[in-house]
Amino acid sequence: MSCLEVSIINLKERRMKQTLLLFFLSVSLFCKAYSQDSASTSNTKTHFEASIKYLSRNVYLGRTDSAQVSYISPGIGFYHKSGFHLLASVSYMPNGGANRIDVATIEAGYDFTIGPKFFGGIYADRFFYNTGSFAVNAEIHTSIGMYGGYDAGFVTINGGAGYTLGSLPDIVTEAGLSRSFFADKERLEITPTAKINAGSQNYYKAYYTSGRAAKSGVAKSKGKSRGNSTATTVNTTIDGASRYILLDYEISCPFDYKIGKWELKYTPTLAIPVNPATIVNGTQIVKESLSNHFYHEVEIIYSF
Repeated sequence: MSCLEVSIINLKERRMKQTLLLFFLSVSLFCKAYSQDSASTSNTKTHFEASIKYLSRNVYLGRTDSAQVSYISPGIGFYHKSGFHLLASVSYMPNGGANRIDVATIEAGYDFTIGPKFFGGIYADRFFYNTGSFAVNAEIHTSIGMYGGYDAGFVTINGGAGYTLGSLPDIVTEAGLSRSFFADKERLEITPTAKINAGSQNYYKAYYTSGRAAKSGVAKSKGKSRGNSTATTVNTTIDGASRYILLDYEISCPFDYKIGKWELKYTPTLAIPVNPATIVNGTQIVKESLSNHFYHEVEIIYSF
């Protein structure tokens, strides 16, 4: 391939990313404008929430560190009747020999409805990861995004888009279908959900180039070298990390039970990653070996 052809390809990739970013920002502003008109339809009262959550394994877009990263996360949230919310939490990592606070998170957002069928929201997150963290998404420090849905009666159509900032930015999108079922006088809500995630993988590139992949002490390649079956230590880079590709399928079934001021949530999830990354270590090329991940999340919430 000539230098001219490489330059043209790089230019096309940059233009595509700029176009997607402008589209995302335009849609965010569009939704924000509509949310101001629809805020009065919300039945949410102004309140605070205290919560504690357990995540069995940190899985991000179907990827995870080879060592298990679990979190116990106490948090506090403020929810205004207009739809604005402000959340803060810290995540303690009890396994992997860490026994430390691995990340603190602050989020601000705005949730809204448009009539009886449409709903959505916008948000901005700031992450403060421990320098010793080996979570695959630990190089992401900021995330902004939006989500929306349409209740078609027999099924709800969901979608979202996000823009994350680390050493390099990423664009992430999702689309899915869900259906809610109610029981026990509507105190119990069960919502089978299926979705797909797509985006770029600069965060994953940073996970290797920053050396975080080696911090768990198990920085074996997630695949096998082409042409042989010898596992290779990898701490270099990801080829084509800026490409926008399908990353994983996710199947989940959230259970949400409310009684008085208390709420219990349980969400089991199966993540099925696709499109393995190409890991480059000097002249050696390693193909990521993908495997499915089943994990769950339990959360207890008290409103006051």
